[in-house]
Amino acid sequence: MTAATEGATDGGTRGGTGRAGTGAVHDADALFVRDGDAYVATDLTQGPWNPAHQHGGPVSALLAHLVERTPTLVPMRCGRLTVDLMRAVPVGRLTGVTRVVREGKRVQVVEASLGHDGIEVARASALRIRVGESADALDHPRRPDESPPPPPAGAEESVLARAGLPVPGFLLALDMHRVTGGLGLGAPACTWFRLHVPVVAGEALTPFERLAAMADFTSGTANFLPVDRWSSINADISLYVVREPVGDWIAVDAVAHVAADGIGHSEARLYDTCGLVGTGATAQVVDEVASPFARAARLAGELG
Repeated sequence: MTAATEGATDGGTRGGTGRAGTGAVHDADALFVRDGDAYVATDLTQGPWNPAHQHGGPVSALLAHLVERTPTLVPMRCGRLTVDLMRAVPVGRLTGVTRVVREGKRVQVVEASLGHDGIEVARASALRIRVGESADALDHPRRPDESPPPPPAGAEESVLARAGLPVPGFLLALDMHRVTGGLGLGAPACTWFRLHVPVVAGEALTPFERLAAMADFTSGTANFLPVDRWSSINADISLYVVREPVGDWIAVDAVAHVAADGIGHSEARLYDTCGLVGTGATAQVVDEVASPFARAARLAGELG
């Protein structure tokens, strides 16, 4: 789970993150390392709340990895991925299981699950659609504007690093360039993210894995509540994929909503440097508890 977008970095030192939970891999250049049929999390999966627990991005990316490895009857790609983050996911050894719920030549439904010590910690449902031909639609005069935000000019130092505080491991695996917005400033809020390590060691990072990892930032990018008083943690992420992204950068252009009963919702348009690639949506648990980024924001003078 993730509480805010702040903290992506262009390569700070890992020494400030502390060590992860029992069974983690340290000082690796990937989010996960294979161990037989299991996946062992590295320090680069750490989230901001507890160094022994993963950020939602690596969890979503690993579930996307499992989905992509499931065979299909005809060429397909994922049109929708819904991830349920049911409990804190340990930075440790995870087992992955997939099941084809519905097989077909037009659509396939796949379920993927991650477990730790026999307990399911996260799951996903994926709708995969046959690959056809609709290139003529790209030139239709009523096609909506799908232009991307201004392109990233380069990576920025995180607010945590600027404040001299430890940076969670996953945020060390990212580069970030903010287009607009900031901690607790609400919408408009748009940030470019770039994952610069593979999801699984020794295996090339795929466009779908990259998009799944970055879609988790739908939650937090546009939070408008002051981070020194409120936190907002997403319990899920639903990703709808128009097309697979090209290049390394993904932009998250988000807006957040909160009800009076402690439940929130965020939605985002997701872009590569060529245009729209999909949308993200999350449901959030809103608590009157300071965010892990509150002290950093105060020190850096970025409290909204």
